[in-house]
Amino acid sequence: MIQSEGGMLTIQGADDGTPIGVYSVNGTQVGSAVSSNGQATVSTTLQSGSVAIVRIRDRGIKVVVR
Repeated sequence: MIQSEGGMLTIQGADDGTPIGVYSVNGTQVGSAVSSNGQATVSTTLQSGSVAIVRIRDRGIKVVVR
């Protein structure tokens, strides 16, 4: 599950030690973290209403930043 609030993304359910990258739609990396205890919190520079792509391992998920 991915939640967004105030430019912060919280990712839950990722295996411990999983690298997580957050990218803008133009491909620029805007945040990253490594999961611990099944979750990770990533601070981004994206404005509310922006679309971000969260990459977890080999999977990309589009989310709207709130």
